[in-house]
Amino acid sequence: MGVLVAVKAFGAKAAIESISKFNWKIIAQITGAVVLYGILLPRLGFLIAVVVLVFISASASKEFTWKGTAINAAFLVTFTYSVFVLGLKLQFPSCLYSYNNNEPGL
Repeated sequence: MGVLVAVKAFGAKAAIESISKFNWKIIAQITGAVVLYGILLPRLGFLIAVVVLVFISASASKEFTWKGTAINAAFLVTFTYSVFVLGLKLQFPSCLYSYNNNEPGL
């Protein structure tokens, strides 16, 4: 049975499709958004970092709209806050540096 499957696999004629050119700008933009998120999270807090991440990543798409991205950002902030902070009790910086000391506010 294996020989029969192998013979059919080698005998198959598939249409040749060209692969589109790899867009390095989009990959760099999305990677940069993730790196910027990591930089902003301890400095500006969870809310701002997630919103910036969503807007920069979404702007890499050809289908980018401000309204859709704002709705997506609001949903993701609400969902991730609910899951990680309220549900799993993880502590993320939620606001700017506190003025009393140099530790991120909680």
